[in-house]
Amino acid sequence: MVRNNVDRDGQYYETSAMYSDHTRSLYLTFAEPLLNWRSDKYPTGINLYDLKHFQSFYELPNLTLNCLGKSPRYGDSGPDIGRSYLPDPLYASFDYRLAERLYARVSGVEDRAHFGALLNYLCAGDVEKTRASGGEVEWLVFHAATPPAPTSSPTVDFGRRMTASDILGQKGFAFLRDGQGKDAQAALLRYGPSLNHGHLDDLNLNYYALGYELTYDLGYGLGSTHTQVGWSHQTASHNLVLVDEKSQGGDSKDT
Repeated sequence: MVRNNVDRDGQYYETSAMYSDHTRSLYLTFAEPLLNWRSDKYPTGINLYDLKHFQSFYELPNLTLNCLGKSPRYGDSGPDIGRSYLPDPLYASFDYRLAERLYARVSGVEDRAHFGALLNYLCAGDVEKTRASGGEVEWLVFHAATPPAPTSSPTVDFGRRMTASDILGQKGFAFLRDGQGKDAQAALLRYGPSLNHGHLDDLNLNYYALGYELTYDLGYGLGSTHTQVGWSHQTASHNLVLVDEKSQGGDSKDT
């Protein structure tokens, strides 16, 4: 499932950030029991967390896609109508919870050091404080690993992946990011394939400034069938130009 559904950039094949995160949670319901699986073939269980492909799916999934700290709205995701400015430092509780699991579950020395550094980064060097204030108490009681030693110079620049311009070639995402706080701006160009939960909006541009997503992608905003065959799904409802008054795709309905 992971090899079929997750690409080289660690992105899920369905064209929606919301459904991608939902799938990450679902896959954990497979990974956790397999740790305790015992059979003649797998006498010590199966640790999916040691697979590089699996790790890529769970490392900073929200923050590496952020635009002004917001989750980008592409495909079937609800519209972002709130105003919020780029926070300093950037933080996502979902990414933190996944980092705890990766750090606790990987067995390799290098992987352990890498995800320990990631955990320290997300916790601003104070893992115990974050654990005490977070919503992961039940899981931590039974599964938390000993906090990593603080590192003054991590070998990976996690911040660059969240704040600098970036490109994810297989999924087809280009991110432009610049500025700080209220002056920050960002743009997302999605040029990859539109698959499950995607819309007819290849090359759509989402622009963020002044604390808003100014292009206001509808996503799931109209609900029900509109997102699949109605207005929200069509090219005309996105930040694109129609050709011959038709949506993208050879068999698409006229708008």
